[in-house]
Amino acid sequence: MRRLIPFAFLPIALAFSISCIVEEVERPEIHISCDMDFSSHPKNELYQSVIDEYIAKGIPGLVVLIRTPEQDSLWIGSGGYASIEDDIPVNPCHRFHAASVTKPYMSAVVLMLAEEGLIDLDAKISTYLPTSMCDRLGNGNEASVRQLANQTSGILDFNDETANMVDLFNDPTRISTIEDNFSYIYGKPGLFEPGTDWSYSDVNYILLALIVDEVTGSHVDEFYSRIIDPLGLENTFYHKSPYPEPQGLVNSYWDQFGNSRLTNVSDIQKAFCREDIGCAGLIASVYDYCVFLEALRKGELLSDGAYAEMTDWFDTGRDYSYGLGLYMYPTDYR
Repeated sequence: MRRLIPFAFLPIALAFSISCIVEEVERPEIHISCDMDFSSHPKNELYQSVIDEYIAKGIPGLVVLIRTPEQDSLWIGSGGYASIEDDIPVNPCHRFHAASVTKPYMSAVVLMLAEEGLIDLDAKISTYLPTSMCDRLGNGNEASVRQLANQTSGILDFNDETANMVDLFNDPTRISTIEDNFSYIYGKPGLFEPGTDWSYSDVNYILLALIVDEVTGSHVDEFYSRIIDPLGLENTFYHKSPYPEPQGLVNSYWDQFGNSRLTNVSDIQKAFCREDIGCAGLIASVYDYCVFLEALRKGELLSDGAYAEMTDWFDTGRDYSYGLGLYMYPTDYR
């Protein structure tokens, strides 16, 4: 029998080839001590051999976490480098950029506020956001909060706009404001009537962050008070010092021309972090990501009702469904 597995992408590496020319950029201390040792795990050699295989193929740095139901088994392994320039090996305690794994954190905060009556999932987003913004966004006066969270709002994503990509390549370390980014999609119609189709857009989750800001004063504080602090996620960082450069953050690299010659783009990644809210920007260890996802699944963060809302899957018409910040893929895993 095939099972449907709710899935959020865990970052396992932030660089993709090992033969490289690297530009020097100023970075904080990348080395981090780590006492995690899984060498006694019965499948340690098997799991590590898979990592070693991919490192041999050219991935410079990799951390993998495997949690299985059998006796609550946990294994974490690593290979390659956190910093190629400094010859610093990756270990299980290194911190990685979450990218869109930030979205289920944002969704969880929204669901908690909805249970407290501070946000209505089915209210129009214009209930909470300024008219000056909603009037200029296609579907800005029609889409609901829920439709932001499950990516059915039809609101455009500035990341897909050619003009934005041109500007980004011309000035990759720029730090843009929300208005700067939204200017690429202001005045353009939505992709479809809200709720009738599905299209992934970072703007949806930026708008969720702005809604929480309007309701509570700071979505960042809500991340900490509702998730990071209660779960004891000491290796998780989001828009509070030493963010966006905590000790132990791996370098970011880009194989720009597909020729296995890397550029260190950590400064560009740092710029992204400074402007990303709601949709991306979190930094954490792989273990902390796992603790968060398990807390969701075990009901340690959300009530049964809220988790049911989060896992109310929308059929995207692709090989996956989407809930509120989570993907669900059909798999043969049992």
